[in-house]
Amino acid sequence: MRETIQDRINAWFVENRNPETGEYPDFPDADDGGSKGGKGGKGGEEAAPVEEKVTSVFIPAIEAA
Repeated sequence: MRETIQDRINAWFVENRNPETGEYPDFPDADDGGSKGGKGGKGGEEAAPVEEKVTSVFIPAIEAA
């Protein structure tokens, strides 16, 4: 999940950087959704949940006392 969030943030930086100045747009005011708009939405929207398939689980051995 961390990688998914990191990929979204990196994509936002790549997509929103002004190539001429190297600057990024200001985040909207809190009333307009604040930094939530940086997730690719228009602000105030919740991102669609991402399903991740669990491929392995670590279960430690329980020793009898």
